[in-house]
Amino acid sequence: MRPKSVIPIAAVIVVLLQFASWTQTTQLDPSSYYVFSLEATTVRVSSLIQTARGSAFSVAIYTGSAYDVYREGMSVEMPLDDLLGDPKSLVVDGARFRLHVADGSYSYTVRPGESGYDLVVSPVERVSMADALKSILTSLHELGIVGTDLSMSLRSFDRSSIKGPLPPRGAAIDSVLYDLMIAEDWFAKAAVHGIKIAGLRVEVVAEKVLGARIPERFAVYVVSETEVAAKLLMPIEHLVVLAQSEGIGYVRLPYQPTLP
Repeated sequence: MRPKSVIPIAAVIVVLLQFASWTQTTQLDPSSYYVFSLEATTVRVSSLIQTARGSAFSVAIYTGSAYDVYREGMSVEMPLDDLLGDPKSLVVDGARFRLHVADGSYSYTVRPGESGYDLVVSPVERVSMADALKSILTSLHELGIVGTDLSMSLRSFDRSSIKGPLPPRGAAIDSVLYDLMIAEDWFAKAAVHGIKIAGLRVEVVAEKVLGARIPERFAVYVVSETEVAAKLLMPIEHLVVLAQSEGIGYVRLPYQPTLP
């Protein structure tokens, strides 16, 4: 999952979308997945839930670690994995959400990012970037996720890469957790590595520098704490920020007990 490029994009949605000229010839390749950072995007999640339920999305709404599922507008009993397999799904975790749509030539996911939200585009075959973005952003505009003025930046990741990119400088974090944060699909990556997640949060341990405290902004996510470490149920997109915080020595997965 080596990042291949960082490219600024400017897009304005009026009636038709207008893109920078380079997007007209750029192809999205199935050997990679593409992460567009949607800067300064704010979404009314309560309105999104209603719109999504009226647009044939299956919806899971978390309260703590429990969730309620709605399919075709009706409350149903079903595992989250089944919902994630639907062509259109929405997972809501408090004020945050993960929206996924599977299309013929690509699928796309909108999920929380370090700043605002990220749009992850996963091509199944080669497809025009301009055509894909025009269709996707139009749909997201109709759902109320993006507005008429939009600024984006792009990173792409090689699916065939065995070893993922290194964490940013100053982020003392387990490489598996960093791989989860930038993964194409958070839920799939967590399942492969046996990582415990609840909604859009992941259970981690933050080892503290001697005498330090968990930064106040993360205190709400603390599950338990000792003098040397704290267990947190952290928003996945904020793992690097936690790892870069003053007083944090290392962020890792909880140790799993082994049978003798």
